[in-house]
Amino acid sequence: MAARDGWRPDAPFGAWLYRIAHNRLTDHWRAQKHRPPAPADAEQRTAALAAGDDPEQHASRTQQAMRLHQALDELPPEQRQAVLLRLHGELSLEEIGNITGVGRETVKSRLRYAMDRLRGRLQA
Repeated sequence: MAARDGWRPDAPFGAWLYRIAHNRLTDHWRAQKHRPPAPADAEQRTAALAAGDDPEQHASRTQQAMRLHQALDELPPEQRQAVLLRLHGELSLEEIGNITGVGRETVKSRLRYAMDRLRGRLQA
């Protein structure tokens, strides 16, 4: 729908259509690259969640929370702000863009790079 606004009657239709197809394919491959596979122990993790809460689990969650806060603190300020607005504020990309004064695509990039850094930091 948004691509319709970019069509110019004086430009070749095929070029416009090619650009749409190219962008869709680029988005597809980018999403595949940044989508991590499910962990091998996913079923065990799910079973552990249903098992209840014990002091060891509580300590583990506390330690994980501390690692997450430390990893967040190590992000560049723009990325940290985008992540916090998205996760804690539950804001849309457009709302984050309005607050931070940048475009939607910039917000997406900041979130993607921040999540990559957090994932790498927390898996180490």
